[in-house]
Amino acid sequence: MCILIRKTNLCTHLSKRPLPRPKCAFCLTHVCLPNRNNDRLAWFVFDKIVCRTWFETIVLICILLIGVATGVDLETDGGEGSPGIALFLYLVTEVTKVIFAMECFLKIIAEGYHPDR
Repeated sequence: MCILIRKTNLCTHLSKRPLPRPKCAFCLTHVCLPNRNNDRLAWFVFDKIVCRTWFETIVLICILLIGVATGVDLETDGGEGSPGIALFLYLVTEVTKVIFAMECFLKIIAEGYHPDR
């Protein structure tokens, strides 16, 4: 059984073993280091991918691109009459779909067997 104790950015285990310091807001949902193989995968995805700034930056860039694509789409009626704009809208839509699906999938894996945290 693991318990998260927050005291000046230090997470400790019941055995008084220090845990890694959380790197992002999503990290606050994690309770302890893994004990089972599936929890090890969850911790790896959590620590090496989900809580990294490059991951958050990619997601933020996709959000901004979708905003730009929505504005372009509204102003040009879906890119009618311009194949370049239509291609831009199509590519942004498809790329962001894939990235957002991967983000969701990775965050679900990172929660492991404890999604209620």
